[in-house]
Amino acid sequence: SNNWNQVCNAGIVCGALAIQEDYPDLAEEIIDRAFQSIPISMEAYQPDGVYPEGYGYWGYGTTFNMLFLSAIEKALGTDKGLASTPGFLETGDFLKHMLTPTGKSFNWADCGTGTNLNTAMFWIAERTNDPSVLWSEKRFLELSNYSKFKSIRSLPALMIWAKDIPLTKITEPEEKFFMGQGPNPVAMMRTSWTDPMAVYIGFKAGSPSVNHGHMDIGSFVMEAENRRWATDLGSQNYESLESLGMSIFGKAQDAERWTIFRMGTYSHNVLIIDDQQQRVDGYAKIDKYSDVGSFMYAISDISTVYNGQLKKATRGVGIKDSKYTVIRVQIQTLDKITKVRWNMVTFS
Repeated sequence: SNNWNQVCNAGIVCGALAIQEDYPDLAEEIIDRAFQSIPISMEAYQPDGVYPEGYGYWGYGTTFNMLFLSAIEKALGTDKGLASTPGFLETGDFLKHMLTPTGKSFNWADCGTGTNLNTAMFWIAERTNDPSVLWSEKRFLELSNYSKFKSIRSLPALMIWAKDIPLTKITEPEEKFFMGQGPNPVAMMRTSWTDPMAVYIGFKAGSPSVNHGHMDIGSFVMEAENRRWATDLGSQNYESLESLGMSIFGKAQDAERWTIFRMGTYSHNVLIIDDQQQRVDGYAKIDKYSDVGSFMYAISDISTVYNGQLKKATRGVGIKDSKYTVIRVQIQTLDKITKVRWNMVTFS
């Protein structure tokens, strides 16, 4: 149900289409199987377009998904309605909000803060006829040095998907707030799309059990005055851990994954109760939000990730009067003395 489904199906179907004239039966079998398989991974975007594995894996899985759709539409004349999967086309708005005023990404899970041009966004803009979805990508096309693009394996697709989208059509978005539910609900808000000094908050609910997930439920990043004040450390290089014999992809409560500092509770902007980890089987959605400019906010009941540690826990984040950030926590302890730590990670 994750990015590997999208990557493998796209690769093998493009291969099948290439040999279809010589091996029609084999190609048809492979393509039919992909039509049955790839919808499983596309369900992850429901209902609002949030990709649960974060910014970096959005670029990986979603781009291969677009390559798949683009290839079969041209070769077969239909995608059998796959692009209409709930939340799939809306994922462009999600990614647009993921780039912050400092040019970093709102990173969670196994993702760093680095950003780069995402060719898949141009497929979405072409398909939805909405160039404004490319506002966050436009900054990359305005650079004087394109050497960063060398790492983009799908770059040639840009000549196809972007050929009818002049830069002048990419206009500033009107909305400054995004909220999406799903396996890893998030809310993102900012005071401006053009001011590098703008205030920005990204807020995350969800569950540690999601693929590439961390124990970061209730976490947030915050920027203002062209600086990231509250940050997420992202993931440590996989090879550096696996070469030591560590099992880094377990999802059980006692998995070795959670002993890694960057993946467990202690390195995130969350509550830490009695020095314990969050609960892997917990899940939190966005329970209440407002996109009104005078006070944008999002609130989540995060009690289930502290099951057995607290009676109840709620966290809310917001931007007040386009000047102030608000982080508010309300808790009810169990009938015992409880150690509560309010954690915030910063490089500033």
